[in-house]
Amino acid sequence: MKNNYRTLGLVLGTILGFLGTNNLAAFSQTVPSSVEKHAKKITVLLSKERLFSSSKDNSFLGSGAIIGKTGNTYYILTAEHTIPNLSVEEYQVTTYDNKQHKVDSIFKAPGELDLAVLSFTSKKNYKVASIGDSNQVESGSEIYLSGWRGLQESGEEQRYLVNAGTVANPPRNPLSGAFVGVSLTYNNETHKKMSGGALIDKDNCLIGTHTRVRAFGATSSGIPINTALTFLTFLNASSTNGQSPIPTITVESCGNNSFDADASNFLINICNSYNGSSNQEQAFLWLDHSLGKNLTEEEVLQFNREFNSFSTRGNRASKTLRMANVCNYYRQKTRQDEALRFVQEKIEPETIGTFVTEWFTK
Repeated sequence: MKNNYRTLGLVLGTILGFLGTNNLAAFSQTVPSSVEKHAKKITVLLSKERLFSSSKDNSFLGSGAIIGKTGNTYYILTAEHTIPNLSVEEYQVTTYDNKQHKVDSIFKAPGELDLAVLSFTSKKNYKVASIGDSNQVESGSEIYLSGWRGLQESGEEQRYLVNAGTVANPPRNPLSGAFVGVSLTYNNETHKKMSGGALIDKDNCLIGTHTRVRAFGATSSGIPINTALTFLTFLNASSTNGQSPIPTITVESCGNNSFDADASNFLINICNSYNGSSNQEQAFLWLDHSLGKNLTEEEVLQFNREFNSFSTRGNRASKTLRMANVCNYYRQKTRQDEALRFVQEKIEPETIGTFVTEWFTK
């Protein structure tokens, strides 16, 4: 049944992604030159085979953002529904300088989360997005959407666009009936094939991935970057061969935040992306049960001491952890981070895999 819902969600997402701009007037605002210049350099075009072939729009899949680099390997974050089930050799990305690069690998998100990460190799030094904290996004704040527009009915070819809008629903507020992971909405003008594009704030920080176009009178919507970081960290934390698919150094923080995709920060990023949605609550109940079998009473007490007792009021009288309570009181303190890493050491990679699938499945 979950797979059926996932398939339906991806089909609907693809249909909406192919729709053009709706007739509602988008928020009209000039994009600062600094934002426009930065956004264009981190945004890529995704395609299959040759982009400039006779079937241009059929080869054009969507947009993406360069989120990291390790050596000569670059990583792109995009919406999963932009990536049909082709072999990795059939994909390529086009960077802002019109250079085309073959895709080396693809990592798709677990459960029903509409995200994927692709990698390509280049000796050229491309700009990498700086990761912001989507929890700090407020309703009414400025937001910029950067992506590639598809072939228009007028015959005008695809071209790069960046436009301005305002946030309608901030990520900390769960959306009733929304796709899994989608909790950021905005009124930016959107076009077909901009799915997977970068959502950027006024400080040039990447705060999300565009996944759903404005249609039927609704706002556009996307997945907050904190949720994407949970996915990236999961890839590393669930690795059974000791090698991290997305190494820590591939993620650059924006401003004073210290977010990264290191495997040891999986529970930290879970708390950073927690907003109380029903699928998250159910996943925490499952994890609580698993931790109850793996943690001793003394280890729970040790966690409480490290996390700070004033922040664990929901756990002090319990012999087991209640992770929803923990994340409710999480404030990105160093002692809290260390306590979450302590608990994570008790969790097997297979358990993390099952938990994150529950986390990203309705």
